[in-house]
Amino acid sequence: MSAYMVLARKWRPQNFAQLAGQSHVARALQNALTSGRIPHAFLFTGVRGVGKTTIARLFAKCLNCEKGVGPDPCGVCDACKSVAQGNHPDVMEVDAASRTKVDQMREILDSVCFVPSVSPFKVYILDEVHMLTVQSFNALLKTLEEPPAHVKFIFATTEPRKIPATILSRCQRYDLKRLTREELTNHLNNILGLENIPSDEEAVKAVVRAADGSVRDALSLLDQVISHGDGAVRYEAVEQLLGLLDRQAAVDLLEAMLLGNLPALNNSLELFYRGGTESGILINELLELVHQVTRYKVVATYSKEQPAAEDRFALRLQDLSRRLAMEHLQMTYQTLLRGRQDVRLADFPIQALEMLIYRVAYLRPATDLEQILIKLGRGEGSSSGGGGQVVGSSAPGMVGSSSAGSVALSAEEKPVVNQAPSLATWDNLVEWIGESHKKLALKLQDQVVCLAYTPSSAQAPLNLTLRMTHEVFGSPDRLRAELVQALQERGVSSYQMVLEGAMAGPRPETIAEGRERENRLFVKQLEDEIRCHPAVILLEERLGAELLRMESTPTIH
Repeated sequence: MSAYMVLARKWRPQNFAQLAGQSHVARALQNALTSGRIPHAFLFTGVRGVGKTTIARLFAKCLNCEKGVGPDPCGVCDACKSVAQGNHPDVMEVDAASRTKVDQMREILDSVCFVPSVSPFKVYILDEVHMLTVQSFNALLKTLEEPPAHVKFIFATTEPRKIPATILSRCQRYDLKRLTREELTNHLNNILGLENIPSDEEAVKAVVRAADGSVRDALSLLDQVISHGDGAVRYEAVEQLLGLLDRQAAVDLLEAMLLGNLPALNNSLELFYRGGTESGILINELLELVHQVTRYKVVATYSKEQPAAEDRFALRLQDLSRRLAMEHLQMTYQTLLRGRQDVRLADFPIQALEMLIYRVAYLRPATDLEQILIKLGRGEGSSSGGGGQVVGSSAPGMVGSSSAGSVALSAEEKPVVNQAPSLATWDNLVEWIGESHKKLALKLQDQVVCLAYTPSSAQAPLNLTLRMTHEVFGSPDRLRAELVQALQERGVSSYQMVLEGAMAGPRPETIAEGRERENRLFVKQLEDEIRCHPAVILLEERLGAELLRMESTPTIH
């Protein structure tokens, strides 16, 4: 009996066309080989079983194939066969995890200076390179930066973060991705077809889910399933090997749990208990199903894609997605996720599992406050149709907006009406000056009060009596000079002005103080109206709510 070769080795890609799921890396390497722009060091990263070592060997073939350097090695020459078998004299494949010491690295580097024996290039493939010690990396630095022209380094790792930045900067890095479920399914079906092995579609999908994007894991599981199924890939074999749950029973449990059907829920739990299902496996299956239901709900908002008519499980999950709110699904997922750790630590996992399932069954999303406000507003005649806004009858600036979980009521400042400049009052004069001298107008608003003001007329000039409230930002003489210059620039030459320094005692309020007082009065009036609003009163009476704080935020138009 000849030695059996596992599927992962038998169907290892021998050229870039056979490579599954890494087209971005294959295209870049093929272009480099075609153009001759081949760097001296590569770094391939990615999770286990996605093709790091396979691509490294393919690249070594492309460099040393007897027909010449190119993206399509022949695969039949002695060089290609030797690389595939792992015994090519000029292709050294090193397991860095077992050769971590600096002395072992120096032994490798000592051979770099020698020319290749039979091929154009010497290729050093270091697998799991992140396992090297700091001293080994330091010994590699200089050679890696300026190696001989006939040397190429190829590093592979699952932990690129553990590699020093000095090494990373000397390599061209290629990140290999997990294969999607569709890519991995097609790859497995292709191999099963070439092997003439009958299979169930559901069984292949179960293997793909368990492999989690790893080709090697998928092919190893496939080998086990074929042996267990007596030469066929059947879902029953996959179910027994991987400890999978009956999908029909799992969907029944999910539906009863999400819809709060307690009799059906008890029956489902009893079924899993008698079957000896492990708590962790059941929770993981429920998490997977809730995730699928959520995806159906999200995809339905922007895609018309429908599950196949024969996929009854997918159709049931899609139906659940239509009947449940997104908030309910999110709460369910978070509760199961957090409860999984509690079940793992419990002395009686079955009890903890049942309590977790019942907790999820009684979850109900909070009533949307927007809908509450709309209903209450309709009952009192104070709602604004369909927007969920509550508008006060005597305060046109008050707008109440509601969302799930909070009610925010904001007060809008009085609208400012732009009028033509007038010098009838001190306020008008300051506003007029501010059109060309903004900084001066701010000083006049904040630190000057007007004791007497007479506008100019045909019989008398402009008459001003002013007093400073403080002299922190300048003396009276300095401010007077700025004001005189501004008036002259604005064309006012006939005026009488008295500007007094700051002094103790009663005084009128500044423009800024007056505006602040008016704003406080306006906000106080709005707050009183909000507290007496019918919708707020009903919320306090019916829901036991309490109005804790109101914030005034000017609305920007």
